[in-house]
Amino acid sequence: MRDIGKACGEKWKTMTYEEKVKYYDIATDKRAEFDRAMAEYIKRKESGEDQETEDDSDYDE
Repeated sequence: MRDIGKACGEKWKTMTYEEKVKYYDIATDKRAEFDRAMAEYIKRKESGEDQETEDDSDYDE
């Protein structure tokens, strides 16, 4: 796994700004998606909607 990360890092360093732009755009979109999802999660958590009851648990005792 370390070799893959190293190879990717070396490739990234050699890419031009124009080549990197599409990845920056994807990252920006994903960050906005994450921020929206996190805001919804926090809102549910604060309102108590996201509380898991004993009956809702996926764990078998």
